[in-house]
Amino acid sequence: MRKIILSIIGILLIVASFFYAKKLIADKNKPKPVQAKVVKTVFTDTIQNNTIQIIIAANGSLEAKRRVEIYSEVHGKILNH
Repeated sequence: MRKIILSIIGILLIVASFFYAKKLIADKNKPKPVQAKVVKTVFTDTIQNNTIQIIIAANGSLEAKRRVEIYSEVHGKILNH
């Protein structure tokens, strides 16, 4: 009796997996909807290169964020002309 029940469950499982695979294959072949192209409008303006002076009004002391030591690797004297 147990063998008959297990055989029936096995056959039902195989049949169900066959139909599930068939459904997956049918869903895979559906064409994807095509989206309409959207053309975006862009406004342009002509500009000129200029130097812009930035003025910052502040009080206090300055402290270097990163300190750099500069030294000469040659021997000699520095002459001011």
